[in-house]
Amino acid sequence: MNDYIERYVYAVTKRLPEKNREEVGKELMSMIWDMLPEQPTDEQIEKVLYDLGDPRVLASNYQEKKHYLISPVWFEDYIRVLKIVLIVVGSVSLIFGLYGALIEAAGANPIEAFAEAFAAAISGFFDGMFQAFAWVTFIFALIDWFDKSPKKAAWKVQDLSKMPKETSVYFSKRKTIVSLIITAIVGTIMLYLVYNNQFYFFYWENLHSDAPTIFTSVFTDVATRRYFAFMLVSFAFDIIIHVMKLYYGRYNVKFAAEFTIQKVFAFIVTLLFVMQADLLNPMFVDEMVSKFSANPARFEEGFHAVMIAIAALTGLGIATEIIKTWILSLRSDGVRTPSIKEKLEQMK
Repeated sequence: MNDYIERYVYAVTKRLPEKNREEVGKELMSMIWDMLPEQPTDEQIEKVLYDLGDPRVLASNYQEKKHYLISPVWFEDYIRVLKIVLIVVGSVSLIFGLYGALIEAAGANPIEAFAEAFAAAISGFFDGMFQAFAWVTFIFALIDWFDKSPKKAAWKVQDLSKMPKETSVYFSKRKTIVSLIITAIVGTIMLYLVYNNQFYFFYWENLHSDAPTIFTSVFTDVATRRYFAFMLVSFAFDIIIHVMKLYYGRYNVKFAAEFTIQKVFAFIVTLLFVMQADLLNPMFVDEMVSKFSANPARFEEGFHAVMIAIAALTGLGIATEIIKTWILSLRSDGVRTPSIKEKLEQMK
């Protein structure tokens, strides 16, 4: 007979606190022999040990206090948040790194510039992913630690969330994640352009030109820097709205209110930005007037009119989104909105 039983018991007890090893060892040894006949063969011993399972797993069952960095109570939430954060941070790090590296490499050999930019982007991508993983893990470890605090308020039945109603309208998780990625990428690029004031107008003299004619930056540095902080806040709000979609899972009045605040804030920032008196760069105006023989005053008026028209169309789109969100949210919360026909009948 081999020493499988002794080795198995040792493999279990060595993973336990020293004060419990002897007691657990005796209990486990007794249990194993109770499961065996009087004169067991090696095959019978192996079968019993396989039935008991991995010593590491069995030892964890004997632990009085479970050791987790993030306990099962929070683990599903941790994984869900980690996926979202990694998608956002990974996308932003990759695009932002690639764009920044290409700007720095401007004027170099195209192949070398792209190779250097790609290497820098990949490096930034993995660095961003690692930092995102570390921070999310650290934050959830703190949450889990505080959650076990004796000062934590006792759980109450009243804390349970309400059951979703049959009229609930749910968000598409796939579409929300795709929208989140696109928002993160486009928003990051826009913030980079605003901060560095890299809004250029360019065109080709003819189809056979090797390079386009590039004018001075369209906007002034003062105008773009003045609203950068507001645009950064607007971008952060937009990301939060996407995260709240994933969190809520469905339309509701609370989400509609948050969505409305975010959209109104974004529209106000956009409108104030385009209405700045010193928005247009005088050097850009001079270059355009010189190139196309235009009247300076009429060119500036026309440019501002176009910008305000774009802002107005943006506002119209935002208003449509807000109305749609409120209708779906009220329907999702079980509040029925009357049709146009019903409204007309009520007015009679």
